[in-house]
Amino acid sequence: MKDFNLIHELRLSGVSWEDIINTVEWFTDNDRKLYSGWLLGIGYDTNRLWLLEDDIKPEERIVGVVGDVHLPFELDGYLQFCIDNFIKHKVTDIVFIGDLIDNHAISRHINSTKAMSPVQEYELALKKIKKWTIAFPKAKFCIGNHDSIPSRQLADLGIPPLFLKDYKSLWNLPSEWEIDVEFIIDDVCYFHGINSGGKDGAMNTAIFNRMSTVQGHSHSFLGCKYVANKRDIVFGMNVGCGIDVDSYAMEYGKNYIKKPTLGCGIVYSSEEAYAIPYVERGE
Repeated sequence: MKDFNLIHELRLSGVSWEDIINTVEWFTDNDRKLYSGWLLGIGYDTNRLWLLEDDIKPEERIVGVVGDVHLPFELDGYLQFCIDNFIKHKVTDIVFIGDLIDNHAISRHINSTKAMSPVQEYELALKKIKKWTIAFPKAKFCIGNHDSIPSRQLADLGIPPLFLKDYKSLWNLPSEWEIDVEFIIDDVCYFHGINSGGKDGAMNTAIFNRMSTVQGHSHSFLGCKYVANKRDIVFGMNVGCGIDVDSYAMEYGKNYIKKPTLGCGIVYSSEEAYAIPYVERGE
């Protein structure tokens, strides 16, 4: 009798399939399908569908989009907000829209006088990112401008990227995370949103891309707009962010008229998507 309880505990603690296969003697790659079936059998992951293997997931794929997190300066409660909404909408696949990491201490901009050292900030972000990778052991990660600060700083010094660790090594990301600048999923484009700013940035980029487009980057704007012609309909959606506006890393916007809009996104198809605002409600 195979002990899938053990496998389940390892997965919940963030252990990758590769490490499980290498350390659990009886477990093989073929057992991953059996594990998914076991989860469905006990009813555990009928809600957290993104944990299932692709060939076990429902035919209708629904994408949950995490906004700009800016670790370690994320809002307490943002992770649970994403999880709750992804369960509610029966999300099967996860996309991080970029700026998962803030990199405040090594930015080319002037640092806050309250700032941690680069090592302290890195270690705190590394600790916090573990909660996200445990919740979402499989995801697609769009590289944002803040994520790429280390490589851009090296480039300014004339140092090639081969001297820098890759994202997975630097942040202990699961082997099943896919990392790229852009992803196309079921005729929807997902990218961070660099050079696509303003309240209509996502919509304008969708028109230019000639396909529905999801982005983050512009913290002040959350929403989804549609445009149609004789042949089809496309949308442009900005999923907002999940930052702590009171953190020192966000002090630069203290006197801005436009404030960050917190939220996440749900994509049902290339013709249907929803931007969900984060709203704190009293008891």
